[in-house]
Amino acid sequence: VTVVEKADSSSVLPCPVSISTKNKMNFLFANLKDRDFLVQRISDFLQRTPDSLWGDTNPLSLIGSSGSHNVPLSSSTGSDSVQKGRHYHPGLPTARQSLLQLYHRDGPEDLGPKAMKERMKEEAWNIHFSEFGRGVCMYRTSRTRELILNGIPESLKGELWLLFSGAQNEMASHPGYYGDLVEQTMGLCSLATEEIERDLHRSMPEHRAFQNEMGIAALRRVLTAYAHRNPNIGYCQAMNIVTSVLLLYGTEEEAFWLLVALCERMLPDYYNTRVVGALVDQGVFEDLTRAFLPQLYEHMQELGVITTISLSWFLTLFLSVMPFDSAVLLVDCFFYEGIKVIFQVALAVLHDNMDALLACSDEGEAMTILGSLIRI
Repeated sequence: VTVVEKADSSSVLPCPVSISTKNKMNFLFANLKDRDFLVQRISDFLQRTPDSLWGDTNPLSLIGSSGSHNVPLSSSTGSDSVQKGRHYHPGLPTARQSLLQLYHRDGPEDLGPKAMKERMKEEAWNIHFSEFGRGVCMYRTSRTRELILNGIPESLKGELWLLFSGAQNEMASHPGYYGDLVEQTMGLCSLATEEIERDLHRSMPEHRAFQNEMGIAALRRVLTAYAHRNPNIGYCQAMNIVTSVLLLYGTEEEAFWLLVALCERMLPDYYNTRVVGALVDQGVFEDLTRAFLPQLYEHMQELGVITTISLSWFLTLFLSVMPFDSAVLLVDCFFYEGIKVIFQVALAVLHDNMDALLACSDEGEAMTILGSLIRI
């Protein structure tokens, strides 16, 4: 046995427990009278299992739901953290690499147009670094903005997001903080962890990185660690979508500090229970719409649809409605210039759909137009 976790209950399968084995077989046991006790007991045995028994094929990052636990990855270094059975340590692949690096597809595709475009972007950035520095010593110039508008190459997104958001400074000044949070939250059950568990498999389910336990477990750890760090926010829907993208381009620790920057500085009060910050910005967005698109504003007010549809745009940074490549380009711009980019894109979306929206006779029709995939 490698993983034990509580599964979602249903009328058909009440109080189920899912158990996975080393050879990737899964078993589901239902109608258990004392599920919590059983999960805890099996987890205790797993934690006491010597690392040597797992061999080289030990599953990576095996953490289940709020009542599940992972097995420490075996390591030839014999570090203290592994010997003590810590749940999180630098041996995890997601502690060293982004999910995109782990799931990068090698082969003929690397010679395609997209790969060539990425290499050209990387070369342009390397030239920029040689002239204006790299990391915290880099100068921000008009050329920096041009490069960002062209899209940051995948290999540099995580590094530059950390730099532009200020998350790099916080991460450097709090070494080991994220790992300690993961340790403290392992096995804890709360309202936040239950909400996180419900949303884990809704986070970019189409991406291969989140179609297996390693990606899901990394997302679970980051969201749970942040909920423990900031109980005033805990967990809010939309955080899972944003964090899943952060994990594609950064390690777990990097994604965590980017989430901290997002929730606590760049979008303050967006992700609390009442989404106060987002609602305030909806008021600002309505004012901007009235100033720049007065005719459309009057019509949309009659339909009562502006705030309803745009709230999700702001909370997810358009990641929930745009094609992935376009949305990630927008995230590049957001980390460089802040929330004004979201206002600009939201206004552009209304402007581009103005004729169709003016022709709408009811709220549902307008929602259909604005809820469809946006392409830029």
